[in-house]
Amino acid sequence: MISESHECWYTDQNSDSILMDGVLWTPTLDHHAILRMNTITGESEIWDFASEQALGEIKIRRITVVNERYFAIWLTASSDSTLPIAAKEFYFLEDESFIPAAVVIWDRSAGEIRDILKVPLGAVVHGINAYVITDNILRRIVLSQGFAINENSFWDRVEGGEKVEVVSAVDKRLILQVRAGNSEKETNSSEQRYWIWNFASRLPDQWIEISFIPDFGAERASVEYIGNRDNELFFQTQNETGTLVFQAGADGIGQIQELGSLANSQVCISETGYYYGTVLSAQSGTRAPGLLLMRKQGAETVVISEFQDGISAEISPLGGYLLVQVQMENGQIQQFLIHPATKEKLCLQESSEAKVN
Repeated sequence: MISESHECWYTDQNSDSILMDGVLWTPTLDHHAILRMNTITGESEIWDFASEQALGEIKIRRITVVNERYFAIWLTASSDSTLPIAAKEFYFLEDESFIPAAVVIWDRSAGEIRDILKVPLGAVVHGINAYVITDNILRRIVLSQGFAINENSFWDRVEGGEKVEVVSAVDKRLILQVRAGNSEKETNSSEQRYWIWNFASRLPDQWIEISFIPDFGAERASVEYIGNRDNELFFQTQNETGTLVFQAGADGIGQIQELGSLANSQVCISETGYYYGTVLSAQSGTRAPGLLLMRKQGAETVVISEFQDGISAEISPLGGYLLVQVQMENGQIQQFLIHPATKEKLCLQESSEAKVN
């Protein structure tokens, strides 16, 4: 059992799992089935979804909530072969840069498949909509209805060679990044350009442009968007001392926070601070070697949880909780649901082998 949590996250919902009505749905660590766990009673079951629905050799990559009635279960081929599933395909999916996924729209009430769509695995999802940009044109796929719309063209807002990418959908806003014509990660040596677009309105003043050059001393360090609060964007990057998290808005770079050396790829941001993983070595003295899940707010640093022999972690917000996947020194993977305020920790699943992507 785990207590109810109402933590408000500013990191975009990037988990491959869902938590709804007290039930957690998450792909098993080998991606072959779905773990369903009641977080109130602690009861769990493994649902062999692909075999039950005769979907062939596939891997379950993510599960998203479409609405109160439907879930979207995202499937990819189990190898380099094509998807063994007949799916409704949209014309723009001929773009070879997309990893295709068969998205099964699951009707919770009827307990059956309502539709199967072919959608890019990396599509940005917000409820019933999945967003993709190809050739600087925004495509909106309506998951609940199974059709695609050419929502907006950005050609009148870009210069030659520039490429627009959608990085997040939050409420009625899209967070868009403008790149200089190549797919390399933006770095501390280059200008960062983002747009916040209120796509519920066509008025010009519904666009906010944010641009800055983050000069933190590590010229080739990547700069990654990790979330937003209102019209402020959050990023993380590296300098000589470790990871930095900073905010940026229409007036440029704002608050900067140093977090030190991290053991996970992304920082999670909430109303109570920054959450991240860090590794203790055998020479640290005060604690046994392992991984600590930390929260930092201002100058205060709090240990939320400890994982003995942990060497790395993937952390993402899920409802009011943190979904944490820890790799141990021996290659074992463990997955936990953690209450950020009470520090309660519920072990969901573990494997004897390293995670296979």
